[in-house]
Amino acid sequence: MIYGHNGLDLDVTFNLRSFYKQLGFSVFFSGKLHDADLLVVLRAVDKPIDISPFSFSLVHVYDYGGWDYDEFVKSINQKITYIFCTTESKLKRLVDILHFPKEQVFVALPPVDIKIWCKKLENVRYDFIHIGNSKPNLIDDPINELFNKALSYFKVHVWGSGWNLVNNTYHGKIGLFDVSNIYSKSRFSFGLMYPFQREVTFSGRFWHGPLNGCVVLSEQGLFTRTIPGIVETEYRISEIERLSEIFYDRYELQSQSIMFWNKQFEVTLNLVKPTLILIGKNTFTISKAISYLYYSNLNLLREYYQRFELFKLRFLRNNS
Repeated sequence: MIYGHNGLDLDVTFNLRSFYKQLGFSVFFSGKLHDADLLVVLRAVDKPIDISPFSFSLVHVYDYGGWDYDEFVKSINQKITYIFCTTESKLKRLVDILHFPKEQVFVALPPVDIKIWCKKLENVRYDFIHIGNSKPNLIDDPINELFNKALSYFKVHVWGSGWNLVNNTYHGKIGLFDVSNIYSKSRFSFGLMYPFQREVTFSGRFWHGPLNGCVVLSEQGLFTRTIPGIVETEYRISEIERLSEIFYDRYELQSQSIMFWNKQFEVTLNLVKPTLILIGKNTFTISKAISYLYYSNLNLLREYYQRFELFKLRFLRNNS
């Protein structure tokens, strides 16, 4: 099962569901713990977790959020847990400060299933877009200030929640599975990370945009020079004007991105496979079967909710 210690990022969840299905697992996700052979933890935070009432043979933790989660690490059963983090600095902290077994920590990017997110490129409709919720708590961040000025100056088309924008370039909330369609007809996407993320992880835009031929403009970070399709910027007006005059082959970018993320998928797959030895044979129980049947159907409904953008119906009802 895929479990969100502090909620679930659905794009990462769907990627990991595909990843573990390829390994032969029947997969479901939930915000509550249930018996399963394998527990996959996302968004671990700095609070304890007690898995002792449940039956797990193996635990995988994907550390991609950028924050620390010390109390979680101290409380988890280390004998059956493996952590996949994004940087050597995170690995070093886990081993040197929290004394987590070094042989059970790997540096690996979360897998991306390109079949879900990669779309056929369309004619360019938008020169500049931003897809993401507003980050109002970045008031004192100078990069955020320049970012917001650039949004206004370039009349960037924006999708997401929490924006105080009333103009014809703000499109409101967007369904997860429509994001690829927007990227596939856009030249540039504005990206913005939280300050604590910049040197230890990356935004989901880093794979989602380039996989659909869209160049992502981002402030400098650890991965901005290694992932294809990311162009560093401080969001100064003159700088973005200069970048917008450069020709980027959208089809070549999509091809490079597909190759990069397919390779990362295989790298993570090869790290994960040896850990599965902890899962024995004949581990079937009625409890596990019931959890899978119940939650896999709920997961399907949640997927349909995004695919058909049913949240818009609720919005229309509330505003009628």
